[in-house]
Amino acid sequence: MMDLASRNQPLTNVIIRDLNRLVMLKNIDERSQAGAYRVIDVWLNGQEDQPYTAPTEIPFKI
Repeated sequence: MMDLASRNQPLTNVIIRDLNRLVMLKNIDERSQAGAYRVIDVWLNGQEDQPYTAPTEIPFKI
């Protein structure tokens, strides 16, 4: 991450997903999809009427 910051290059979808994969490596089990965009709707507990960005919109918003 520090190397990326020092190069002052733009972040791409691939770099963002790779960083997520590296950060989550020790916090997930092997079945997890670290580094992949989610494919299900999610929302804060008790806030079902205010979902986060739809899974199909995530790649475009990144």
